[in-house]
Amino acid sequence: MKAWLRLARVPFAFTAATDALAVGLLAHVALGSDATTTRWAAVLGAAVLVYAFGMMLNDWADRTEDALHAPDRPIPSGALRPTAVAVAILIVAAGALALGHLAGTLPAVSAALVLAALYDLGTKRSVIGGAAVLGLARAANAAQVPLAAALAGAVAPTALLAALAVGAYAAAITIHSAQAEVGVRYTLLVRTLVGLAFAGAAVLAWVAAGSFTLATMFASMLAFGVASSTAFGRTPRPGPIPKQVREMLGGLYVLAYVIASAALGANALWALGGLVAAWGMAIASQLVVRALRP
Repeated sequence: MKAWLRLARVPFAFTAATDALAVGLLAHVALGSDATTTRWAAVLGAAVLVYAFGMMLNDWADRTEDALHAPDRPIPSGALRPTAVAVAILIVAAGALALGHLAGTLPAVSAALVLAALYDLGTKRSVIGGAAVLGLARAANAAQVPLAAALAGAVAPTALLAALAVGAYAAAITIHSAQAEVGVRYTLLVRTLVGLAFAGAAVLAWVAAGSFTLATMFASMLAFGVASSTAFGRTPRPGPIPKQVREMLGGLYVLAYVIASAALGANALWALGGLVAAWGMAIASQLVVRALRP
């Protein structure tokens, strides 16, 4: 079981769910609509399965290369057989599509799966091109609710742009991760994407809320802190790139809070609770990473 959890990158799988939840909440605020618990569960479940699909397919596609450079991964180590992983990938994809159909978000889920497959099976060989494709995959996964609404004739521009902010941040993580392999630094590009993602998310949340609430105020301060800290090279903290990437992945929870702040209103309990939850999930993800190490 531990090998399967490592294969699916479970410590950060729920960042996909918080992305979809945050952008979906922003869409509901902008459109003045609501959704059932069943639909929310299907949206979040589909988002997690899309993430797991991308991670599993990535390791399956790289199994030969990993045998030389990352022999401790589940497939090259012999913990999981390639055939079993291939079957699991198909099952996970089918599950994501089924939940997308149930939630009424099948176009976004399908697009995210296709883009993730394109990245895993080829475009990741290009640092910038691969990051762009992966960013779009992440954006499509996050945009399930507003994209479904747009296809039905109800457009929420702030939510769609917030999904692109998620994609920009994911692209920054991808580029930063690839730097160690290609030997080329993209420091300015990474910092710019992170800054734009957080600053843009804060502005979009404020616009969707219609005014500064307690939550959007917290979110704006947080976004400014992350953006400025990144601009001056203090975030992520100095250290090995893999460790920095894990820190940046945890930042997705914080970005989700910034986006969702539009829906949290002026209630201090919701505003502070959301902030604590975001930081708590970021810390918990790091602890799970340690627990799953071989």
